[in-house]
Amino acid sequence: MAATATTASALLALALLPVAAAAAADPAAAATPLSTFLASLEGAVASAGPVGGPLLYAAAYAGAVTALVPASPLTLLAGALFGPVLGTAVVSAGATAGAAAAFSLARGAAAPALQARLGGTPAWDKAAAVLRAAGGGGGGGAGAEAPSFGAAFRLVALLRLSPALPFSLLNYALGALTDLPLAPYTLATWLGALPATAAYVAAGAAGRAALGGEGGGAGGGGPAPTSKAALLAVGALATIALLKVVGDAASAAIGGDKES
Repeated sequence: MAATATTASALLALALLPVAAAAAADPAAAATPLSTFLASLEGAVASAGPVGGPLLYAAAYAGAVTALVPASPLTLLAGALFGPVLGTAVVSAGATAGAAAAFSLARGAAAPALQARLGGTPAWDKAAAVLRAAGGGGGGGAGAEAPSFGAAFRLVALLRLSPALPFSLLNYALGALTDLPLAPYTLATWLGALPATAAYVAAGAAGRAALGGEGGGAGGGGPAPTSKAALLAVGALATIALLKVVGDAASAAIGGDKES
């Protein structure tokens, strides 16, 4: 989840404020085909059960990440279906599982196919250049020594927080072009991607609330849909602003590692 993800989240969250205001002025306008579509998806997820629905969604998300399918729409949809808390947990689990699978595939049977598909492309060359700059490139060698847990964790965490590379591409690049161990890679991926995941999911939940739905949250005494949408949108914007600061710091740290 890189710069494009942050930009898209910011634009969506900004758009939610006038949407919420319009829904307040004319509640009937919230009953759109989109809200009907989301309601049907909510019914399908509910039919799988309170545990099965989230698990199936997380599995589908992991498959999308492994297949290099842009997962941002699925992240937004998770917020609309499950709400900000459960949605973040579902996406985080799916993204981490997919990232671990892609990382492992890049070192195993999928390595030749990966090289044939991505080798020499501008995106892959950029990934290799970024990893060299971060001190993680090179793919090891006969006498190469794998980095320590702490060093590997720091490198992956900085790369996840930095907007330098797309999430799904970075999974394969780190597997194919580095000697990082799987354990620190997986842990750092989970933690490093969590802030952007939460912002995206909150934006999706805000959109669902602006349309008059529950966004996976509990009904009853909670805030009205318009207030809920505004609160979620403001929260998403605050998280995005923080992500920008953290991402810039991570990019600077990667550059500093190269010079040291």
